[in-house]
Amino acid sequence: MVATELPSNQNTPPRSAPLALIVQDLGSGGAERVMVTLANALSGAGHHVDLLVCLGGGAIRSEVSDNVDIIMLDRAPTWRARLALLRSAPTLLGQLLLPVLIARKPSLTLPNFLSLTEYLHSSKPQTIISALPPLNVETVLATRLAKASTRVIITEHGMAFDFLARKKWRNRFFRGLMKATYPMADAIVSVSEGIKHNLSREIRLPVSQIKTIYNPVVPEDIHLKTKSHVDHKWLDRDQPPVIQNHINKNKK
Repeated sequence: MVATELPSNQNTPPRSAPLALIVQDLGSGGAERVMVTLANALSGAGHHVDLLVCLGGGAIRSEVSDNVDIIMLDRAPTWRARLALLRSAPTLLGQLLLPVLIARKPSLTLPNFLSLTEYLHSSKPQTIISALPPLNVETVLATRLAKASTRVIITEHGMAFDFLARKKWRNRFFRGLMKATYPMADAIVSVSEGIKHNLSREIRLPVSQIKTIYNPVVPEDIHLKTKSHVDHKWLDRDQPPVIQNHINKNKK
């Protein structure tokens, strides 16, 4: 058993091939929240949706619709995952060597690679959507190893550039792996025009191959949330307004 499907409250008959989304975890990160919003929306539109999760826990687990099947991917020994990754694309030995095969600390999701491959082979989803560089690369290569006809959509949310800029040598060499694997995806999506052009420049990919689709940032329950009472002195009527924001230059 390489993946664990959490119990569902829905007693539904067998459905068509699912749409799959994969996230590192269900923490409160922006990309993870977007993927949960998308999973809920696709499920609400009548699709069978599997949400694949690599690491347990997470603050937004309760926000996942009961109609979305959460599947916890199992973790294998790192050495087995490295060998499987190489088997998926032996011609990419040069690109895989430094950031994956001999890296002292590979990506947190690498041990999930075998479980992801088995899921793709057995469940045969119509499409899988991933986010952020390590999972994007691993999803592309797992699809190849599974010999699946699944369409792969990889998405960039701006963190790729922070990831590549880190001082860890593994991250610096990851750019070449992105350059080699991203074109294998059926679609590459960025969440802003700025990210599209930066990604194009970073991995020398034609801008025409990247599609911009903005984040679904307005949830259906936002109007209900505006009516919620917030008990904090900063938000008293006689206090100045509190404005908090963070704008990443890559997302402009």
